[in-house]
Amino acid sequence: MRLETAEKSFELDTQALWKYLRSNKPQNSNLHSIHDNGAMYATPDDLLHLWSQHYSKLLNEQPSESDNYDQHFKSHIEEKVSFLKDTMSMSSGECGGVLDTRITVNEVACTIRSMPNHKAPGIDNISHEALKFGGHSLYDMLSNLYNAIINYVHVPDQLKHNIIIPIHKGKGKPKDELGSYRGISLGPTINKVLEKVIMNRLKPWLAAHDFPPSMQHSGRIGTSCVSLSYMVQEIINYYTRNGSKVYTCLLDIKQAFDAIWWDGLLYKLSQIGIQGKLWWMFNEWLRGSTCCVLLNGDTSDSFTISRSIKQGGLLSMFFFCVAYHDIHSYVVRTPR
Repeated sequence: MRLETAEKSFELDTQALWKYLRSNKPQNSNLHSIHDNGAMYATPDDLLHLWSQHYSKLLNEQPSESDNYDQHFKSHIEEKVSFLKDTMSMSSGECGGVLDTRITVNEVACTIRSMPNHKAPGIDNISHEALKFGGHSLYDMLSNLYNAIINYVHVPDQLKHNIIIPIHKGKGKPKDELGSYRGISLGPTINKVLEKVIMNRLKPWLAAHDFPPSMQHSGRIGTSCVSLSYMVQEIINYYTRNGSKVYTCLLDIKQAFDAIWWDGLLYKLSQIGIQGKLWWMFNEWLRGSTCCVLLNGDTSDSFTISRSIKQGGLLSMFFFCVAYHDIHSYVVRTPR
């Protein structure tokens, strides 16, 4: 019966299939003991402290002299970003006037209503459902708050504090190793609404500038890993049927979100045309971010971070596409 249900779901709707499979997968919220540097951590306090240290180091780690990176280039980009901060205007009027007009009550209400139910809240412990039942008075207060944030280009510290939950990656990875877990960030729901409002305003400008580019299947409406897989398979079939060899290069980026360099991201944002107050807002969202770890109902002490974009953040896929845009550009420019 289950197999028949899964097959029917797959034929009609791929998303329905995965939803069905996830709903029938046994869940286990308790983390196993962890081995690290020859020691075993098993008690709740030890595990919480270990995970807090792990993410604090991971989200602040700077390249060492032994790492294969270009220090001269790093310094060059830092100088570029410093120059942008000295010369970039905080006025609106850039990127199609994304921040030219006030955020309206109706805009806030429509954004909140479009947010999915049954999502875990952040440190504010406010669910999407609670906001949906807040009514006009709440939407009015939120619109005033968001307009003040944009006018002063200042995001309150409380809205930049995220909870990190270690989630096992699966795929047969050992459950007693730190590297087998992905840190999913839960941001304050109030902040998520503002992020979504701004991204909704930015999407028409991005589409007009073909960003992400057509060959990039993540972060684009109507494309996904499934469409990319189909396209690659068709290309392989076409050339093999015509007697040609096909060579592929698969690139797996380690810590793709965790290792995002903020100055590099800000520089690339300016390169694709993000200017003015919107650029400063993105800068403000990154700087001064703090996190804590949630494990089995307990939270660790907070710590600041100096790199990374949030796993699960509303802006994160856009930031990811910007950060790795060079790879696509290089492939397109490379002579066949």
